[in-house]
Amino acid sequence: MSSVTSPPCTSRESFLLYGSLRARSFSRLMVQEAARLLEAMGAETQIFHADGLPLPDSEDASHPKVQELRDLVTWSEGMVWCSPERHGAMTGIMKTQIDWIPCRLARYGRRRERPWQ
Repeated sequence: MSSVTSPPCTSRESFLLYGSLRARSFSRLMVQEAARLLEAMGAETQIFHADGLPLPDSEDASHPKVQELRDLVTWSEGMVWCSPERHGAMTGIMKTQIDWIPCRLARYGRRRERPWQ
């Protein structure tokens, strides 16, 4: 068996989301495997667990789970999203996570330059 060397990962910090609350969901297992592979390529990873994340507009953005999600978005240079398909669409859990991420955070993290500056 030959050894395979992986190219270095260009995104040092990767944030991973999954669209299920079940402990043994396939999307959660896929995200855990993706994190393992990214770490093997030299990336640092963080997985967000949506347990306790409120619905948008039911709480304000100071809720601890919302702040945790937003902090991870700002921290990351890359993202991996995985969601089961439910009735031909992503799950409500996945949509809730996305709804709490302001576009200004996702498009321009701490290392990104704004094109107008």
